[in-house]
Amino acid sequence: MSKNPSAAFRAALAFLIAFPLSCAPAAAEMLASVPDRIAPSLAAPPAVPPGAVPLDQTLTELGGALETSRTPGIPSIAAAAQLPPPQAGLTSSAEAGLAAPAAGPRAGAAPAAARHPLLQRLSAAVRAGAEAVFGPPRAAQRLPLVPAFARHIIAPQQRQQHRLRPGVELDLMPDPSSFAGAVKLDRFHFGVDHIVDDQKPVDLNVDPTNAQAVYEAVLQEIDAHPEKYGVGADDLQNSVFEFVPGDAQKKQAGSYHALFRQIKKGRRGSGDYYLQVAGGSLSLDIKIINGRPILMASEGQLFPGIGPDIMTPGFSDEQLQQKAAQRLRMPVTGPQDAAAGHAVQPEAASKETPPVLIARQITQIADQWRAVWIYQASDLNGLPVIVAVDIHTGEAFAWSAQGLRIASGAGASGLAEGRGRKTDTGNIVPLALSELDVYDASGQVIAVTDENGRFTVPQDARGPFTIRLDGKYSEVKDMDSGDGPLKATFEAKPGQTITALINPGGDDENMAAAVNGYEYYDKTVNWLSSTGGIANPRIKEKLRGGQRANRSDVQANAYYDPTTDSLNFARRAILRRKTKDGRVVTMIAENTDEPSIIEHESTHRAVQVIAQLRLPAPPEGQADPYEYVRWLIEPVMDSGVNEGIADIVSMLLRDDPVIGQGFWLNAKDPGKDFIRTGLNTTQYDPKNPDPHARGEAFMGFGWLLRLANEVGLDYAARLLVPTTIYGQPLSVPSAIKRVVLAAMTSEGLLPLGQLMQGLAARHGVTVSLPPSSPNANALK
Repeated sequence: MSKNPSAAFRAALAFLIAFPLSCAPAAAEMLASVPDRIAPSLAAPPAVPPGAVPLDQTLTELGGALETSRTPGIPSIAAAAQLPPPQAGLTSSAEAGLAAPAAGPRAGAAPAAARHPLLQRLSAAVRAGAEAVFGPPRAAQRLPLVPAFARHIIAPQQRQQHRLRPGVELDLMPDPSSFAGAVKLDRFHFGVDHIVDDQKPVDLNVDPTNAQAVYEAVLQEIDAHPEKYGVGADDLQNSVFEFVPGDAQKKQAGSYHALFRQIKKGRRGSGDYYLQVAGGSLSLDIKIINGRPILMASEGQLFPGIGPDIMTPGFSDEQLQQKAAQRLRMPVTGPQDAAAGHAVQPEAASKETPPVLIARQITQIADQWRAVWIYQASDLNGLPVIVAVDIHTGEAFAWSAQGLRIASGAGASGLAEGRGRKTDTGNIVPLALSELDVYDASGQVIAVTDENGRFTVPQDARGPFTIRLDGKYSEVKDMDSGDGPLKATFEAKPGQTITALINPGGDDENMAAAVNGYEYYDKTVNWLSSTGGIANPRIKEKLRGGQRANRSDVQANAYYDPTTDSLNFARRAILRRKTKDGRVVTMIAENTDEPSIIEHESTHRAVQVIAQLRLPAPPEGQADPYEYVRWLIEPVMDSGVNEGIADIVSMLLRDDPVIGQGFWLNAKDPGKDFIRTGLNTTQYDPKNPDPHARGEAFMGFGWLLRLANEVGLDYAARLLVPTTIYGQPLSVPSAIKRVVLAAMTSEGLLPLGQLMQGLAARHGVTVSLPPSSPNANALK
């Protein structure tokens, strides 16, 4: 077999590094040819670096030690250095299926001389581990920043092309990060006497045990310094104000996390109403240090100077919806469309849907602030399109929606189970289904399963009884009409113990995928609200759009759709693509309803709902001025951070660094068949448009932090999860800085600061910490 990698093979590798887990185009549309100049080097691999950290050597200079990996088949960072080097060369054959990529450390890292000496040895060990798993790096090349499990250039991701009526064109989607007039904040104090931009941390000077007093002190601080924060308190509405207690054993300080969204008041008829400003947010971290609430971090992007006149409607709601329809030439009314030069065959327009109002906000379009009603419609093929109509001028704009994408008495007892997988690559086995509703013959819920899937049918209940994949947090809908019913029906007599089993055959992959969806969404919600430290009850709200399993309209993809509040998963897909030289590459992707992927997507939903404004309803009979800001379609968090924390939750929940183990079913090497891993050396590149690539640096930081002996699994969750989900950071560097602050002790010290600084540097992120100060306890 030839050792010269073919263009087809390189294209297959290109596909592997581009696969997105959420809000992404269909995988089959993402392949692109790879230029010959990036062919991987076939030179012999370098020897294992001599500076690899042995298993028993502690990282005392960085403040900690690393545990061994718990993942079968993935060497620990230290143990990987003891593995033999991989064989040189790559082989591929279009006829033989997909060969997995070789990979090595990402180029472009800081020069070794600029790094901490022990960090160099740590990086050498990581490189050795990566090479042992993925293969050697390419020689004499500085590679672009791409996901760390492969090192090959790809063309920009291709999206499905919209099919529009003649003369209809789409606008560019507004990007809040580029809006003019922003006041941007990025101030992190790593000590009570740490001065940043001539500013010191703010002592709020109230009782830290009184949450209302702390909240009011925050508002007073913002109102007193609008030039510092961008706007006053009147232009902000609170989304999150949560206290996260510290870990007493670690002497960790407790924290308040405050998240605000920018709003603006306008007039509608005879009353006031509010809209949210797209991209406008302010996030604050308050640490309880020496018994005082100290404002340590402020991050955000706010837009002062938006005139309220843009919020005065010039049209009725009905007129605005008509303008949205007209923007896409909707609907087809008959022969007059053909006479106007917009002829559309009836069958071609059959998937076209009219605009439906999904949100209202203030946004910047064509360099102007506008109050807009936002509608979701579709093109001629049913692909979603967003239409925004300026309520003041009536101007309409349209863009692709592909970038969007959160008992009485004792009777019979039983056990509710469904056959699914315990791991991504595990066999299909019975799984206990918790918090599942049990229905009687009339369709009434007469019992709910406990955490072990057990339930008791009341003595007076009338059967037959039914369980289906519908419970406390979600309902699963199978989008493949050829699958069997996702339910089990049974009779139960008093005193009898029965087992109700969904998917009794057990070998049906699609049925198992649906069971997985219910089981692992439930597990993720419960983990987030316990070990994950997210006490806010909104993450437990039931998915409005449910879960949609076994979709065939997307391939090799999974995503959370905030417009419908649904999780979406694809059935197994066979992808065949022809490269420029005529070779055909075949890739087989498994059903995306697998544990690690479900947990990733479930976290996206948690991020989304935490960012929403939840305001009390007005008294009966009064107009609701906030009715337009109750459900919005974008979170605050940077998309790269969003991908990174979704991976982190999935890794910590399973205590496994691999996302999508066994995803590529025809990979030549079973050790290279996954999507991403926390054992990566990805360098953060803020200019990389792929959020998965940016987030991979945060993912890698998070997993290595988990491996530190003085951190461990549960404390890593406490440091990473509430800090990120409540704080909604605007970049990977600021997310890491928030985690550094999260470990601050109640005396204002950073015992893990040096360790985290080194781990951040390993991923190309600089965290500048002040020197240890004798005044750290100055507030006593």
